[in-house]
Amino acid sequence: MLKITRKLKKTLTKGLDNLFPVLLLMAAFNLNFPHLALAQENVKDIPVNQPIQLPYQNGKQEVLRAYVSAVPKLPESGKREPRFILNTWVTSYNSHPSQTDDSPCITASGLDVCERFKEGAEDIVATNFRYLPFGTKIEFPDLYPGKVFIVEDRMNRRYTKTFDIWMSDYQTSREFGRKYTRVYVY
Repeated sequence: MLKITRKLKKTLTKGLDNLFPVLLLMAAFNLNFPHLALAQENVKDIPVNQPIQLPYQNGKQEVLRAYVSAVPKLPESGKREPRFILNTWVTSYNSHPSQTDDSPCITASGLDVCERFKEGAEDIVATNFRYLPFGTKIEFPDLYPGKVFIVEDRMNRRYTKTFDIWMSDYQTSREFGRKYTRVYVY
């Protein structure tokens, strides 16, 4: 049995040694010589509202039927059910130097909340809860019904089960205080 195994191993090794140069030549040939490609001339002359015609295959003309616009879009998805619902403490913070590190407007994910606020968005949350990844969407239905917040920042390690909402105004943040509420995590 041992002789057969050795002989089989030797044969396979010899076969692979002979096959390797062939595969190497095939790869070099594919990389060094150009391939044929079908292309259309005067692409600018194709009207936007008309469907694009693909090349003939097997005598039949294929037409892209779902062509709607020049820029394809991803499908819209409806509101989904939360992954989990929990009750926890929610506080607020802002970009005041006493509440942040040496870069008050930059979150742990690298997002500039001051620039985002100039665009009209105030939907950033900091949390260490289960180390939710950056970009996780959450909702506070009792405090802000229908408004979706995005996890973009982290808190101090000692706050493990708390969510911290970023607010632009210091006084509004102080008035918010600390509240116990439901949180939907999507």
